[in-house]
Amino acid sequence: VADGVQVEALSPQPIRTRGGRTILDVGDLVSEQVLDVVLRLTFPFGDVGRTSGAILSLADRDGVLAASDPGAPADARLTWTWADNTVNDGQPRDIEVDRAVATQFAARARQEAVQRNRHGDFAGARHVLAATAKRIREYAGRDTLMRQLVAELSAEAETFSAPMSPMMLKEAHFAGSNQSRMRSATGQALKRREPTLS
Repeated sequence: VADGVQVEALSPQPIRTRGGRTILDVGDLVSEQVLDVVLRLTFPFGDVGRTSGAILSLADRDGVLAASDPGAPADARLTWTWADNTVNDGQPRDIEVDRAVATQFAARARQEAVQRNRHGDFAGARHVLAATAKRIREYAGRDTLMRQLVAELSAEAETFSAPMSPMMLKEAHFAGSNQSRMRSATGQALKRREPTLS
């Protein structure tokens, strides 16, 4: 990224910074596995009309990706332009990005609520879930998936506001961890579904 741009992973993959490069390790993957990598880029203040960018590259240890499609571009380039508040606020939201971000925020809130409940901070556990539900509700609009997430967090806020058994806390922590890593409730990697004909 350009100087002054900060990169943070909202999804749980570890990152490290080396000069102007941020390296994110997605870990081992299975065939057809689906994985969202959610990054937050924070830009410094700038003059309206100025641009800044990022270059994204994907590589694997054994070079399989490069060998499988030698004609594919080596990287993707993204560009952002500084704009005033009115123009910025008028941009349409990207529902897929909103869903991915909401999923990560919900997973983080659930894991924090587990820790708070375990240490007897029942009001804090309830608050973190309710506050996250409120935050997601602000941009969920009519999206069914995000509204369902809001409803789940709101219901869980009440559950976490009282002492929970160690087994319930362990299950809740496991569920939050799976959610953030795009895994099923049993911990299985989510895979791409082939389109069905009807």
